[in-house]
Amino acid sequence: MTAAGLESRKPVVVALVALQLIGAPGLVLAQEVASEAEVTGQPSSAAPGTAVEAAADGVDPEALATGVEAEASEPPAPRVDLYQVGATTLDVALLRPLGALTLLGGVIFFAASVPFVAPSDHIVTTWDTFVYSPYDYAVRRPLGEIF
Repeated sequence: MTAAGLESRKPVVVALVALQLIGAPGLVLAQEVASEAEVTGQPSSAAPGTAVEAAADGVDPEALATGVEAEASEPPAPRVDLYQVGATTLDVALLRPLGALTLLGGVIFFAASVPFVAPSDHIVTTWDTFVYSPYDYAVRRPLGEIF
């Protein structure tokens, strides 16, 4: 190494010595940054594995420096979606019973319409209209899906 190369590394060496004297937890990270910068020839702030890159990845730089993982905190409480609660309540209290009544009325109308549609072979279409559609809405539809 040239004299100019040693002069440019002087602040890093002084910082490492100071960290060793005080026993700072960032010592491992500082040594890693210095050795990575020496190998790659990049400035220490751009070296891979630094606190800057760790912060960009969402890792706590302090935990990276000390080697201790941060304590896992409790996950946040789930948010209550008031729209979904209201839609489910409306569905259970009003729409499902009305759907059951519509299904019952559809069965009655289907039975009454069969003699009129049988000659034209549209019984399946009439069944779908009067019975299956109300059944699908009242029974098979997921709870809380209004539309």
